[in-house]
Amino acid sequence: IRPAVLSIQYNQEYRQAYKSYLKVFFLLKNRTPTDEDKANLRDKEQRLKQIVAKHSEQLKREIVVEISSEYAYRTGFKSDIIQRTLLLSSLHDHLRFHQSLTELEDELVGYKFRNRWLMQLALTHPSGNYVLHNNLGPNPDHVKNTLANCRIRNTVYGDRKQLFRPITKRGVSTLFKIMAKKAKTCEHISEITNYERLEFLGDALLEYLVSIHLFFLFPQFDEGRLSTFRVGLIQNHFFTSLARNLCLQHFIIYNHGPDLCSHSALNHALANSFEALMGAIYLDGGLAIVDKILSKILFYQDPQLTSIWINLQEYPLKVQYPNSDRHLIEQVPLLKQLTQFEKDIGVEFQHIRMLAQAFCTRPIPQNDLTIEDNERLEFL
Repeated sequence: IRPAVLSIQYNQEYRQAYKSYLKVFFLLKNRTPTDEDKANLRDKEQRLKQIVAKHSEQLKREIVVEISSEYAYRTGFKSDIIQRTLLLSSLHDHLRFHQSLTELEDELVGYKFRNRWLMQLALTHPSGNYVLHNNLGPNPDHVKNTLANCRIRNTVYGDRKQLFRPITKRGVSTLFKIMAKKAKTCEHISEITNYERLEFLGDALLEYLVSIHLFFLFPQFDEGRLSTFRVGLIQNHFFTSLARNLCLQHFIIYNHGPDLCSHSALNHALANSFEALMGAIYLDGGLAIVDKILSKILFYQDPQLTSIWINLQEYPLKVQYPNSDRHLIEQVPLLKQLTQFEKDIGVEFQHIRMLAQAFCTRPIPQNDLTIEDNERLEFL
């Protein structure tokens, strides 16, 4: 008996419907689809699903299997108990994983998660979705490859290089597809059960925190030098070394397969997992906790460097007048003009000279009002 996926290839009704679907699908690949085209494609796809469902029902049959009762014992266990017993190995792996997360929290990261689910997501590679969040079964790639390679070849309309080009995550076409999706009317849990969304958040957080510390640590450096420093601290190979300091390679979840066999692929996954872990800590504890943990991880072997990184200098304009410099408004006409801008934006600056510095576009000799131009503020 052929598998359902293969046997339906010989069904004439299915082949005709699938051929019609392919024509529309490849036609829309070469032009911008309209709403009517999309509706037509959905109808044909729904028709295919109905034929497959109908065909699957026809393939079902009852099979009687005779098993000898010799050397068998009556235990009283029913089938439901047996099925649940088969899940004990999966439960054992799940408990061991969460026990190891406790060690990661207490000894390596130094933060106790209130929501353990966030930490679990931060350590789940996209290939680990099937392992962790479905049924912890075997890798399905072998079955999929066999079914894909053994079935009847289908007709392809158009240029294969154009039709089957790699799908990119960036570009105008991808942007249009994302913007075309309607927003949700209520809060809901994301269906993405890996670290990709947390990685996006963590990447932005790490860049933000590194920018703040560099800005205050090096007041003599301009935007170009600060950017060079920042690039060196937010590169993937640096995050990989931080991830290995936390031993994340022993905790990350990924499926059996060739995805992470190469050294470079594993390093990239470790860097992504580290960024996702920082994003998870932010959602669970806030930005101050992320800053504290990042400082500890960066210089965990040197308390002196950690102290320098944490204890930031005060901004020069605030050193001169720690409480406020608004008393200078009556003395400086330029600052008096900026009060109208404050009213327009609805924000009153405690140190209004910082606002004046934001509008200073080039260095001015002997500038005692703003001291410097807005180049460093632009970096921040």
